[in-house]
Amino acid sequence: MALLSVATLPFYIDMLGSQAYGLVAFFMQLQTMIGLLDIGISATVSRNTALFGAGKLARNDYFAMLRSIEFSFVVVALCILGGVFSAPLLAQSWLNLGDFSVVVARDTIQLIFVVIALRWMQTYYRAIVLGAEQLVWLGWFNILVSSVRIFGVLPYLYLISGDVLDFFLYQIVVNFIELMLLFFRTNKIAGFRQGERFGKINKSALSDAIGSSLVVGLTSLLWAVITQADKFLASGILPIADYTAYSLVISISSILLLLSGTCIYAIGPAMARLLAQDKKSEAVAVFRNISLVVSLMLGSASVVVIGWSESLLFAWTGNVPLSQKAAEFLPLYMLATLFFALGNLSYAINYAIGNFQLRLKYSIISLLLYLPALAVLLWLFGEQGLVYGWLIVNLLFFVVPQFFLYRQLDHSLYKTSMVQDVCVPVMAAMSVLLLVFIVDLRPFNRLEIFAVLTLIGLLSLVVAVLLSRARLLLLPQLRQLLRK
Repeated sequence: MALLSVATLPFYIDMLGSQAYGLVAFFMQLQTMIGLLDIGISATVSRNTALFGAGKLARNDYFAMLRSIEFSFVVVALCILGGVFSAPLLAQSWLNLGDFSVVVARDTIQLIFVVIALRWMQTYYRAIVLGAEQLVWLGWFNILVSSVRIFGVLPYLYLISGDVLDFFLYQIVVNFIELMLLFFRTNKIAGFRQGERFGKINKSALSDAIGSSLVVGLTSLLWAVITQADKFLASGILPIADYTAYSLVISISSILLLLSGTCIYAIGPAMARLLAQDKKSEAVAVFRNISLVVSLMLGSASVVVIGWSESLLFAWTGNVPLSQKAAEFLPLYMLATLFFALGNLSYAINYAIGNFQLRLKYSIISLLLYLPALAVLLWLFGEQGLVYGWLIVNLLFFVVPQFFLYRQLDHSLYKTSMVQDVCVPVMAAMSVLLLVFIVDLRPFNRLEIFAVLTLIGLLSLVVAVLLSRARLLLLPQLRQLLRK
């Protein structure tokens, strides 16, 4: 999914134009902001589904919770649809459209709210599939639907000579089909008996679910504000064409969040189930191994982007001015996102134990430090101050609170996992950055740049594997293969 998003973005810009693609970038930003309404309820649905599967939650209580939360999601979806009435205000008063048509922007924003409402409902049904640990099915489903949604729109637009309005009409159709497929899949997973699928809304079950979600929801809300503050400000202060360059930076760095986030959310239900079954050592082993895998992937991916950002952007987009503009932000933004993704590994611990109190406290402190610092940095350094603020808050959160967050699962976990599974592989991968003084990619064409950067990324991964605990896990497998 990440590769599809990255690979198709230059085609979107070429086909729609930089200004129109700014509306697509605004859609992604608005979708993230509206996702804050979740307040952690989908995480509660996922965790309760895992506990129900482990026999730790009564059937009547589980299905009362499902019906009640589904109803609340429908109500919120209807409220999101009401956002179409704010389209004229957003088009005229918030977005810096330049010479782009206000009418087209208004109509596009109206369609955007429809897409977001559909994707909002998908969040609820995906939480059930995730909690049931049907990760293989969900993975293939996401790949299939994303291919149609992200890649399939290109030949559609080409054949009808479509514009940004046609882009979002296509998204409405595909997202509706996606929602229906998820709806039927969750019905099959739940195995509703007669009278269980539709019934009275249990206010007590809804209140309990919201209550148990409140801390995780507030934590997610605070971090969503932190992660989206710079992007929200950028959408208002940058001309829409320059916001496209900033969105390129966001798109590339978001790959780290996709790589880490999918792993974190995948192991959360499994760790919760293992802890519920008093298998703490197995839960710790799952966490450590996934942390190692994530660190290896993120470290080697970051090296390529940080060291050769402008060359990578040019090879990706073929647009020299756009690449130069985006390269002003990308290296530091990527480093900041790396700290964020690595610091977010401990989310799986809080999810598994069902306790977000400590994480909430550190999140509040981070927000209180970040917002004033962001305002000062924006005043001192302009748009570059947005990147400086993003780097500082994530570096501090990675350095300070993790020691205490890791100890919630096991007192020795920080010393073993943070050092051996995170810092060592990432630092080993970063050692390849020394090649930046030797390898100059400016004389190469786009295909050659991709080839060289791929080799550098693979070299970084190999170095990280050899210098970390990963080699101890891989050597027995290699010996077994050689014997065969």
